Amino acid sequence: MAKAMEEDATFAAGVLKRCFGRGGDFTVVVDEREGREGDSCGSEVKRVEFKVWSTLLTQWSAVFDKMIHSDGFLEGQTAQVVIADFSSEAVEIFLRFLYSGVVEGPLETIVEVCSLADKYQVERLQELCTQAFRKGPKP
Repeated sequence: MAKAMEEDATFAAGVLKRCFGRGGDFTVVVDEREGREGDSCGSEVKRVEFKVWSTLLTQWSAVFDKMIHSDGFLEGQTAQVVIADFSSEAVEIFLRFLYSGVVEGPLETIVEVCSLADKYQVERLQELCTQAFRKGPKP
C-alpha cells in the first residue's frame, strides 16, 4: 500500500508540474535591471510575469499567506507581488518547485533560489537547495 501512495504522489506532482504557466489567480512579477552592474543610468528593466495559483503559494509559504490574506497588504488587494531583488530564472525555479516539489537548475542559480526560499519561508525548498550544495562540485 505504501508503494501505491508513493506512486500516487509522484503522479500528482507530475500533473501539477504540467499546470505551471497555464493560468492562475495571482501574478508574480519579476522586475530585473539590465545593464552594467552598478550603472543605474541607462539600465532597462526587464519585466517577467508568472500566473500562479494563490492557494498554492499560501500552502507553501507563511509569508505569501500573510500577504494574500491580510487586508493591510497591497499584494492581496491587487493579486500581484513584484519581486525586484531576484532574477527571473531563480523565481521561475522557485515557482516550479511549488508546483512539483522538485528543484532543478544550475548550481549558481540554486544559490539564489535558496535565498528566495529563505525570504518567503519555504523550508522544504531551503533543505533541498542545501542538499544540492553539499552534492555539488568540489574544488
